[in-house]
Amino acid sequence: MSDPILQQILTELQGMKSDLSEVKSDLGTMKADIDSIKEDTKLIPLIQQAVSEVNAEVIATRDTLERLDKH
Repeated sequence: MSDPILQQILTELQGMKSDLSEVKSDLGTMKADIDSIKEDTKLIPLIQQAVSEVNAEVIATRDTLERLDKH
């Protein structure tokens, strides 16, 4: 093989190494995003409970106001 061909192969391999490093970095970012989503997902039941409690209070307050208006 001649030196220009070896140099071309080396250049291509360096480009591939750079691409792989970028992919590895992107995978790390995706993993962090997935972990964050998992943590956020754990909050959903708590949020649903809080919404239910607020809705119950709103209904109770509305009922009280309706009774007061009737008197």
